[in-house]
Amino acid sequence: ILSIRGAALFAQQPSGFTQYFINASSLNPSYTGIDGRPAAFLGYKRQWAGLSGGPSLGYFNVQAPLPTQVSVGATLVSDKKGLINTSSMLLTGGYSVSLAEEQYLRFGLSVGGAWNKVDINELYFVNPSDPMLATLASSNAEVLGNAGLSFHSKTFHAGVAIPNIFEPTYVATDGFTFAKVKPFQSLIFNLSNRFYFDKGKNAFEPYLVYRLNNGVPSQLEAAAVLHLQNKVWLGGAFKQDFGISALGGIKLNKQSVLGYSYTLKNSGDNQLQFPSHEIHLAILLGKHKK
Repeated sequence: ILSIRGAALFAQQPSGFTQYFINASSLNPSYTGIDGRPAAFLGYKRQWAGLSGGPSLGYFNVQAPLPTQVSVGATLVSDKKGLINTSSMLLTGGYSVSLAEEQYLRFGLSVGGAWNKVDINELYFVNPSDPMLATLASSNAEVLGNAGLSFHSKTFHAGVAIPNIFEPTYVATDGFTFAKVKPFQSLIFNLSNRFYFDKGKNAFEPYLVYRLNNGVPSQLEAAAVLHLQNKVWLGGAFKQDFGISALGGIKLNKQSVLGYSYTLKNSGDNQLQFPSHEIHLAILLGKHKK
């Protein structure tokens, strides 16, 4: 975003979604292939709907477990923030290690690239020959990468992800200069546990996500989801400085699910009078592999 706080000219896994649990690999690449069968995911988020230039994020992901403990995946992302349009692609590989019965570790690594384009028609330069104008007019390519580690039992899941393993580039606020930051300066921690009741027909599942950042404020996110009859879910989420969300979804059949979330106006330093919308579609293919 070319704004008071500057902008990031790169895109990683689409980890900014509220219903990240529909496709947990969007938060941590080690979850790739965890459904035990080939799967396809489609997600779109319109942040601050009604605000001109408001961010939007869309992605398409396919993933599958292989006959061994290896899993693979691919992700396409379209990320628009103000004047910056970013398209990216990531290829993911994962590996799982059994620790005990129904306990295992998963590892994931993604590599790819991003292509950024700035809408210079919306910018005003006093000097038309400013070299920064020529730089912004061309597409800027970045190498992307992220990694993750997670632990799983029958109901408990925990993980940590590194969203940047390569050096990202930012547009700074002082005269639109480019600046480099060191990789490994941010971490994403996630934690969840599913509590079954009513003879296992229903379940309550709380989630916690903490984004630890160096140089920008860290962020805490919490969600609680109620699963009913293994067919529908209802819940709510809170993201620090970005407001409260209501969410729900339904299993259309044994192989596809549809989810939606609505975020109220922002609170705190980022308070805005505009809501956000988010929709997800997941399709599971083939038979489950244990």
